[in-house]
Amino acid sequence: MQWWERASRWGEAHRFPIDAVGTAALLLLMLPVASAIQGDSRSVARLWTIAIVVPLAWRRSRPVASVVAVYAVGLLHLLLGIPLILPTDLVVLVALYSVTVHGPRWAHRTAIGSALLGAWVLGLALVVDSTMSGLAAAAFTAVLTGTAALAAWAFGLVRRSRREMIGALRDRAERLEVERDQQGRIATAAERSRIAREMHDIVAHSLSVIIAQSDGGRYAAETDPGAAVRSLTTIGETGRAALADMRRLLGVLRSDDAPHRRRGRLPRTATRRRGPRRAR
Repeated sequence: MQWWERASRWGEAHRFPIDAVGTAALLLLMLPVASAIQGDSRSVARLWTIAIVVPLAWRRSRPVASVVAVYAVGLLHLLLGIPLILPTDLVVLVALYSVTVHGPRWAHRTAIGSALLGAWVLGLALVVDSTMSGLAAAAFTAVLTGTAALAAWAFGLVRRSRREMIGALRDRAERLEVERDQQGRIATAAERSRIAREMHDIVAHSLSVIIAQSDGGRYAAETDPGAAVRSLTTIGETGRAALADMRRLLGVLRSDDAPHRRRGRLPRTATRRRGPRRAR
């Protein structure tokens, strides 16, 4: 895993502390701007600056609540006729972008609709406040503000689409890895079952031959010693052939378990057992 992937995962796991630090830094930048306003509106501007910026601390952990708080403060700001603080009001675009990327679909659709409506409210508020005159000026302000909101929403949609695509690819890779492991385990179990059946057939056939030859040799020992010798020879050859076949099958099992042995995880089925000691 690369360092930027680790940093991205760490950032996703610690959203609120990172956003809280960013919000505090933004306040340090915005409060001097609000303090630059002359007159009695300075303290009010500071208050509204704090009220509209603080909800950004939850912009990723609680995106819907954050954008609702920012929009409510901004709307109340316009309705009360408080002088416009342009740098602070740009926080609305940040909240719109955040809810588009991290919030549900209905939330960012509602947010862009509210932003476009707020753009017209802003234009009308400037006309009523006599800062600008004429419907043309109000329309220009509304279009300019609405275009900025649409741009922030579009960037948020691109970012959201990329996050969803990366998440889908990650989920698909994890599912493929799980399926690959399952198929490997199924194939290993099937191979072990086949080897177990072969070993059973070898042992059963060899023991049947050995029992038949030993019984025949025992009865023929008194009347035909040569037949007894042939029976013993057949028993020895059958036993050696069965032992060779079992060693071959056990060798296949050991070769299958070699990767586990190299990783230090030897399955219980592959542990070597001591054979019976030879009689002295």
